[in-house]
Amino acid sequence: QSQKTINSKVEKAHELLNRMAEMYFRSGSVLVRPSSVDYNNVLHAISSSGLTSEASARKADQLLSEMETKFKDGDTRVMPTAESYFNVIRAWNNCPDVETKLNGALESIGRMKAQYEGGNDACKPTVHCYNAVISVCRYRGFRTASEDLKRKGLKTVAEMVKNMRKSPQTQPTSTTYYMLLEAFSVLLQRHSKEYERTIESIFHQCCREGLVDDRVVRTFNRLAPYESYRRTVLDAASPRLDDSSSDVSVMSNALFLPSEWTRITNPDIPLAIDGTLDNQVQYRAAGKHKMRRLRRKHNQMLLHGGRD
Repeated sequence: QSQKTINSKVEKAHELLNRMAEMYFRSGSVLVRPSSVDYNNVLHAISSSGLTSEASARKADQLLSEMETKFKDGDTRVMPTAESYFNVIRAWNNCPDVETKLNGALESIGRMKAQYEGGNDACKPTVHCYNAVISVCRYRGFRTASEDLKRKGLKTVAEMVKNMRKSPQTQPTSTTYYMLLEAFSVLLQRHSKEYERTIESIFHQCCREGLVDDRVVRTFNRLAPYESYRRTVLDAASPRLDDSSSDVSVMSNALFLPSEWTRITNPDIPLAIDGTLDNQVQYRAAGKHKMRRLRRKHNQMLLHGGRD
């Protein structure tokens, strides 16, 4: 779809929301009274549209302000939620200017925290919201940004991770780690010792938590200096014994990561150093799942023509 078509659809969604508000103002009918769901749907349309103008982000921010104002005035039907702020942060992330998008995201997450601290439990910060702010800091435009702005980006990333660690419900995920790797690749000077130490430390922490997945290992492979990648990944990887053979000499040609690194993300299927899963294990796992389904009592009855 063209940007013009997408923009037209977003405008239509916004227009319908305004018409609902106007109809409710005139008639007082609860049937056309806008709710948080309606606002969040429009915010989602704006944030996922891919529109990159600052005007689109400000439009989303204005809708969020309307929700905050109405909720403050006692209209609980338009109570802002974590989803509301998440979509506004994403809308700011689409903005082309680095400083504008970072400031917008920080202001949004700050307002979200204020709502939650003020008693709105629906605005409890989530992993997705923190990840959305970190995602802002991995924008390639930071490479040519001022040193002050880069430092602000580094401070933002560190603050988001610190906040995530405060609650069991907002602990970093695989997505967090792959975004952190990308963020530091644009915020730090490439090929510097600090850069190498930082991304290696991030990857090691991800390994310790068992959160390595295909995106993490591929991103680290792409961003890490070869020596760092060799001693961190290649030296720890090993070929996998082919379970279908009793001959110890029969090994898989691929090198696989230690199972401890993927115990949360892929506990049963080995992950190769190139980010691909072991197809043999996948096929066997699918076969075992199929056989378990066939052995279920209900399915056995169907196989016997419905008889017990």
